[in-house]
Amino acid sequence: MRDQESLAEILDRIDMEYWLNREGFEYKVTRGKNGIQLNVKECPVCGNSSWKVYLNQDTGLGNCFHGDCETKFSKWKFIKAGIGGNSLSNKEIVEHVKAIA
Repeated sequence: MRDQESLAEILDRIDMEYWLNREGFEYKVTRGKNGIQLNVKECPVCGNSSWKVYLNQDTGLGNCFHGDCETKFSKWKFIKAGIGGNSLSNKEIVEHVKAIA
């Protein structure tokens, strides 16, 4: 990994299916109008466990469709929420991302 590599470049390399498996998230692989979607059982933001989260396998962009949550995700936002969000500093999250990219 290059020292000058941007966070965006590092996030780009992360395979979300690999990350979900690594972190123990339960999910299903489905097809959507924008390609392969990862349907995650539990939202890392609201905690709803009714399979309401969908992430695009390639881009990591997604949404929670639970009525009160409606969170929009990027890879960064999902990973941050999934590993403890507010309890970790951005620096700790960046180190986690670098370690798995």
